[in-house]
Amino acid sequence: MTIRAPFHLPASFEDLELAEYLRVQIVTGAVTLDWSAVTHIDPLTVERLLQGLDEASHGEGLGLDTALPLFAATLRLGLMLHPPAHEEQLPLLRPPPPAQLRDELEDALLRDLLGPAAGPDEELHERHVRDRYLVGTLAPKYQRINPEEQDTLEVEEGADEDGLTDQSAPPPDSLFPSSLGLSCAVSSEVTRIRVTARWGRYARRPAAQLPEGADRPPLIWKRIPMQATTDVSLAPGPILPHSIHSEQPQVLLRGVVRRLDNRWLVSIFLVNNQQEPEERRDEAWLFQPEFEVSDPHGRAIFVSRTLKGPSGGVSRPDEELRGMDMLYRDRCEFAVGHGVAVHAEVDPNDPRFARQVSTRIVPAHEVPLQDSRHSKHHPRLEPLVLDMRELAEAPRAELGAKLRALPDAYAAWIRRERARIADQGARLGDFQTEAHRNLAACEAALGRIRDGLALLSADEKAAEAFRFANRAMYLQRLRTVFSERRRRGDEVTIEALDRPEHRTWRVFQLAFILLNLDSTTSLHHPHRSDPEHAVADLLWFPTGGGKTEAYLGIAAYVMALRRLQGVVAGRSGEQGVAVLMRYNLRLLTLQQFGFIIEDESRACGCECGSPRSPQARPSRTPACSRNSGSCARAASATSWATSGRTRCCSGCCGASGRPERTIINALHGRLGYRRHRLLVRGKR
Repeated sequence: MTIRAPFHLPASFEDLELAEYLRVQIVTGAVTLDWSAVTHIDPLTVERLLQGLDEASHGEGLGLDTALPLFAATLRLGLMLHPPAHEEQLPLLRPPPPAQLRDELEDALLRDLLGPAAGPDEELHERHVRDRYLVGTLAPKYQRINPEEQDTLEVEEGADEDGLTDQSAPPPDSLFPSSLGLSCAVSSEVTRIRVTARWGRYARRPAAQLPEGADRPPLIWKRIPMQATTDVSLAPGPILPHSIHSEQPQVLLRGVVRRLDNRWLVSIFLVNNQQEPEERRDEAWLFQPEFEVSDPHGRAIFVSRTLKGPSGGVSRPDEELRGMDMLYRDRCEFAVGHGVAVHAEVDPNDPRFARQVSTRIVPAHEVPLQDSRHSKHHPRLEPLVLDMRELAEAPRAELGAKLRALPDAYAAWIRRERARIADQGARLGDFQTEAHRNLAACEAALGRIRDGLALLSADEKAAEAFRFANRAMYLQRLRTVFSERRRRGDEVTIEALDRPEHRTWRVFQLAFILLNLDSTTSLHHPHRSDPEHAVADLLWFPTGGGKTEAYLGIAAYVMALRRLQGVVAGRSGEQGVAVLMRYNLRLLTLQQFGFIIEDESRACGCECGSPRSPQARPSRTPACSRNSGSCARAASATSWATSGRTRCCSGCCGASGRPERTIINALHGRLGYRRHRLLVRGKR
C-alpha cells in the first residue's frame, strides 16, 4: 500500500491523530509515503510522525527520497532530534579545537618534509631516501650540487623589481651541507657540558614481509635510529674532531671554546665525514639530524650571548637600541645556529638562564595572544565612556567628564612604572637612563592626551568634528556587524544589533585619537609644523587588533574639521587631499585587504549625519571626483548610509544629486597584486 501525500492527507498536514496513525503503519511496514507534492509541514505534526523512527530502519516507509530538499532536510533533522528511545544514545562528534587542528597539521607537515613519516623504525619503498625527505639531511663530504637542480627566484612578469640577476650567468658551484651546529654562552663556573646527538641512518635490505604473489621480498630502506651522548670539557681552544658512534665512526663532533669575561663561548658542530659509496649512496647520508647541549647535572647554565647594559661590556651608541635592550632585558639570545635553527628551554624561575639548547631543522615559536586593555578589567577605567553613540550625542560640556578617566588611569600607570625603577626585582639597575627617558616620553604622551581633552572642551568646531567622527565609526561598526550576520544567513535588523557591544572603542584607539586631536586641529601646532618637534605617531599592534579603526577615526575627524573650519591660512578646507593611505598588498592577506576596503569605503565615503540632525552635517559641499567613474564606485559602497539611495553630488554617476547631504570620497589608484594606494580626495 502506498499513500501519496497530500492526496490522502490534509493539504496542510496538521492532523496529529493522522500522523500518529501513519507512524504506526510505517513501523509495521504497511505504508510508504510520497512527499513530492507537499508544500507545508506543521512542526508538531512532523514531531508526532517521526517519534521513535530512524532513517536506517524506516527510511523506505518514510519516503525521504521523494521529498523536496528542504523538506527532506527537515525530516532528517527531526529523526536526529527524536531517535528511538530503546537505542543507546551515542555522543555527537564535535570538531576539535583550532589549536589541536594546527598541531596536527604541523605534525603532518613535519613528518612529510623531515620525517620519519612512519615512525622511528619505518621502511621506505622509494628508490632514494633523498627523494622522500626534502629537509634535514647531512651529505657525505665533498658532495656538489648540480647547478641545473638549483631553483631560481621567479619574478612576476612586468614587476618593477630592482637588482635583477643576469640570467645568462651560470650559477656558482656549491656543496651539499655536511655539518650543522650552534654557538652558545655558558656560565664561567661550568667545567663540562653534555652533548646528545640523534639522527636516522637508512640501510638497504630485503623487506621483512613477502608481498602477495612475489617470489622474493623487495629491497626497502630500513631506518635505524642512531643516538650518541658525550661530555665535552670546557677549556680555551679547539674541540678536536672525535667519533661519537661506533657504527658510523666518521660521524664526528668538533668545535671550539673561547673565554670572554665571565662566560664560555662554545661552538659545536655535528659533521658527516663519511665518503659516499658507489652503491647504496643514501647509506652514507644522515637524515633528521639534531643534537642538544645541557649540563650533566641538569642546572640552568646557559646565559645570554650578548650581555645587555653597561655592566655587560656592550656599549650601544643608539638611544633606541639601548631602549630596546631595556624593554627586552629578559628576552635573551642563548644560542645561534649554523646551518640550522636553535631552540632554548628557558629556566622557569629566571628567564635570564636556560637549561638546554638544541638544534631545530624546522623552527617553531608560540606567539602569545596580545589584547588591548579593557575598562571592566581595570577599576580606574570604569568611568571611561567608550560607547561611540554616546560620545556622538554628548554635548561639548560633557565630553571632558566622559573621557577624563583615560588620562587619569594612564597617569596612575606611569607612577607605578616610575616606582619600579628602584625595585631590585625589575632588574633595571643598568638601565636607569633609558627607564627615565621612556617615562618622560610617556609623560609627553599624557600631556598630549590632556591637551586633546582641553581642546574638545574649549573649541566647538573640534567637539562637533569629534562627535561626527564617533557617529561615522558607530554607523560603520554597526553596518559591519549587520553585514557579517546577514552573510551567515541570520535574519536580523540593524535596530536589533544597535547595542553597546557593537559600537565600543578599544581603549588604545580612543587614546590614539585624543593624542592627535590638538596637532591635527591647528596647522601651526609644533608637533605638526616645527622642524625639530614634529612627530609621526605609529600604532604598533598585532593584526586584527583594531589599528585600522583608530586611523579611520582620525581620518573622519580631519575630514569633518576641514569643512567646519572653512578657509584656513588662505586655503579652503573644501578642497585638496585630506588623507593619504597606502598599503603594500604583498604583506596583507585577502581577508585583511577586504577588511580595509570595506571599512575605508564606508567610513570615508559615507554620509554620516542623521537626517534629523542638521548639526551633524559638517559641510554643504561634497567631496567627489568626476574622474574615471570613481564616484559611482564609492557611492555604491556606501549606499547603506543613504537609505538605499545612491546619490552623487553632480549627477556624474547618473544619479540624482543632493549635494548638501552627501560626502563621497573617491577611491583612486590601482588594486593590483603589487600595491594599493588609497587617496581620499576633496572636490577639485
